Amino acid sequence: MAKVMASLRKTHESLSNSNLFNKTHLSLHPNCTRFLESQLEIAFQDNVSRFLRRETQYELQHFPSKQPASKLSLFTVHSR
Repeated sequence: MAKVMASLRKTHESLSNSNLFNKTHLSLHPNCTRFLESQLEIAFQDNVSRFLRRETQYELQHFPSKQPASKLSLFTVHSR
């Protein structure tokens, strides 16, 4: 899961640093550019949330939780 999160973080950074919304290349009103940037951020966050939700569902379905021990066995520690 850590590898996936690192990959998602790299993707997010590359999208944030890309020239897609570079104001010098777009002849849009600044408000439009801010709106598009916020929409890109929202879409990215939605995709990450969807991915994590599906991964969680998969883990719960394929690897059900184990029942906790109902009784603990006693043990003794002998000093050396």
